[in-house]
Amino acid sequence: MILTSAPQDEAILSNVGEIGEFRIRNSAKAFSILSSGLYANKIRAIIRELSCNAVDSHIAAGKGDTPFDVHLPTQLEPWFSIRDYGTGLDDEQIAGKHIPAVVDDNGNVLVPARRDGGIYNTYFESTKTGSNDFIGALGLGSKSPFSYTNNFTVTAVKDGRRGIYSAFINDMGVPSIVLMMDEQSTEPNGVEVKFSVNGYNDFEKFKSESRHVYIHFKLRPVIHGVSNFKFYEKEYREKDILPGIHYTGGYNSVAVMGNIEYPIEVPQSDTVLGELRSLLDCGLELHFDIGELDFQASREGLSYIPDTVQAIKRKLAALNTQLTIHLAADANKIKNSWERALFLSRKRDDKLFRNAAWQYAVDTTFPLANTSAGVFSLKHFNMHEKDLAKKYNIEMKVFVKHNYQMSCKNQTPDNEYSPKLNAAGQHDITKYWGIYISETSYFVLNDTKPGGLQRTRYHWLNDKDVKKRAGHQDKVFVVEPVDKKLPIKFAAFLKAISNPPAIQVKKVSDLMEKPRAGGAARAKNVTILKLERKDANGGYHNRRNAAEMVWRDAGKADSFDTTSKHYYLPIVGHQLTETAKVKRVGDLNDWMKDSGLPAFATITIHGVRKADIDWVKTQKNWVNLEDYITATLTNVDPTVIARIGAKSLDSYKQLQYNARVASLITDPTSPYLAVIEKYRGITPLKFNEFAVSRLVHYFAPTTKFDGASAMKEVKKECEAIYNRYPVLGIVKYDGYTDVSAQLAQYINLVDRSMKLDREDETHS
Repeated sequence: MILTSAPQDEAILSNVGEIGEFRIRNSAKAFSILSSGLYANKIRAIIRELSCNAVDSHIAAGKGDTPFDVHLPTQLEPWFSIRDYGTGLDDEQIAGKHIPAVVDDNGNVLVPARRDGGIYNTYFESTKTGSNDFIGALGLGSKSPFSYTNNFTVTAVKDGRRGIYSAFINDMGVPSIVLMMDEQSTEPNGVEVKFSVNGYNDFEKFKSESRHVYIHFKLRPVIHGVSNFKFYEKEYREKDILPGIHYTGGYNSVAVMGNIEYPIEVPQSDTVLGELRSLLDCGLELHFDIGELDFQASREGLSYIPDTVQAIKRKLAALNTQLTIHLAADANKIKNSWERALFLSRKRDDKLFRNAAWQYAVDTTFPLANTSAGVFSLKHFNMHEKDLAKKYNIEMKVFVKHNYQMSCKNQTPDNEYSPKLNAAGQHDITKYWGIYISETSYFVLNDTKPGGLQRTRYHWLNDKDVKKRAGHQDKVFVVEPVDKKLPIKFAAFLKAISNPPAIQVKKVSDLMEKPRAGGAARAKNVTILKLERKDANGGYHNRRNAAEMVWRDAGKADSFDTTSKHYYLPIVGHQLTETAKVKRVGDLNDWMKDSGLPAFATITIHGVRKADIDWVKTQKNWVNLEDYITATLTNVDPTVIARIGAKSLDSYKQLQYNARVASLITDPTSPYLAVIEKYRGITPLKFNEFAVSRLVHYFAPTTKFDGASAMKEVKKECEAIYNRYPVLGIVKYDGYTDVSAQLAQYINLVDRSMKLDREDETHS
């Protein structure tokens, strides 16, 4: 890339002494800053810089349509590499020209042999500054691996020769390079850079950063090492509003140049960009030709010299002019006025097109828009009841259905008061319906017998397509004739409100019909409720108590999976029946969840009203919850009892099964060994004695199941062990020191001593 510089003031010198130039000292610190200190994100920088070098090399070699190779690190192949197939580099380009040693007549080396003037090993040396065909320019990118590692390998193939070089940081902290192997080769020209990657976490970083780097590469590399690698694909609301200007809908805008994305953060942007500044908050992606922008040495951001700022400003100015033209082209394709109004409304709410929508409405004097005071809004229609009846033989019945509500709310017409008082000293009142241009305004022609309103309401409560429109509030106008003997002028009415699109106009006869009770259709008519806890969104506290449990609609019975069990309680209204064993359903729910018993862990309590109980009882997959609780507590799984008892082991860490301790116990009849083997592999339950006792009290008072006794039995066994091996009670695991051998030795000594005592008693 051709480098540009900001204008410099010329120094006028007169009567001055000797001039001393500033220099850069060849030091470890300087190289560290240039190799590592430049980059905030070092892994991303390496991938970006080496990849740009590969692209440049391909362009120089006339292979712009040939992808380069990237190897991403894995557990089996823990290295990163990039191999291009460009021009390649010879030995002098890599390491510099060989300068032989200077020796005196006696053969003493006065000046050792050295290398000088290489392109690859010289900072700020580049062959790309004379053309904007290339991304690179500073001669720093090839050294970027030093920001991550102290050594890497460079393999350079050129014209039948292959040189393998080791680049490393020497003892003085200075980057160095040495030729390790030089041989003939039939490989294609090119360069490979390769180095080891440190650990699994960095494996994932190289993968994710590669996705980030290559998102804008016109020709993406071939990825090796990682299977099923997927490149990120950026999503746009609109592409090419102008060529090379895309709209993401985000908040931050970026510039893309030479495959690389840069955040746009113009200093003092309000001053230098003026009104164009607001466009940068719309999530734009601006593409620039190589050389249009200047960038930081790290290539992590732009350098905002005047040329860069002006290039950005020109793009934004061109876009600003184009937005209205672009919007107008799309708007004019929409022939239906109502739909065009909705389109403009959406654009008005889009921060990028907000001004363009207003300008279009002004320029076209769009009849359905209000544009006064620079504000864009849609007009609405006030249709008087008298006019509807007289002109169209129409009367309306209106309801509102919010997606999150389980009912339809009837609406009444608004009142319009006359400006002047009538003879009675009062304002005349005229009833009217306000009809708003909206995607949620629906018009339904009642073309059936009486009951059209009820059928429409049923449809809006049960239709799946209606339910999909989450968050919407539909306003439904059911249109009926005033005079049943005269035809209704529905088409003329629709024309008067600018012809809503067909999707918002329906006939009652086309809507879902409420099924008749009885037979196979009965399930479609059975409403199921489910017990849920009120949440903060409903304006309730998040405290956990029975008063916070409510019944909410769970849908129709036919929507439930017939292969799964469902548990119900009979209810009257929203209360349990008088015969319920537990009067507060919230208490019952909490006892079940708190009990720790697996049989109750995932149960959702459903409520079935009296009118539907008989049908539910006929369904094998619907189970009365009270009956289920009784059966469960009466016949408790023995493994559950063992798991309840195992909870008591939690406070006896030395009695948790330890394979190393167990393997070192010499007496197979050791009581210690018997206890830990008994509870080996048994996962303790988070058993709540109070909750279970409540359930037993109400549902299975005669059961022999007693979780507390199970725990007492385990505690009894544990206490016997601690009495036999008292030192276990004072030994504490610190989590770091392995005392298994010492514990086993102690237990073996006790067992042996106890055995000897018994033998002595026998002999005596």
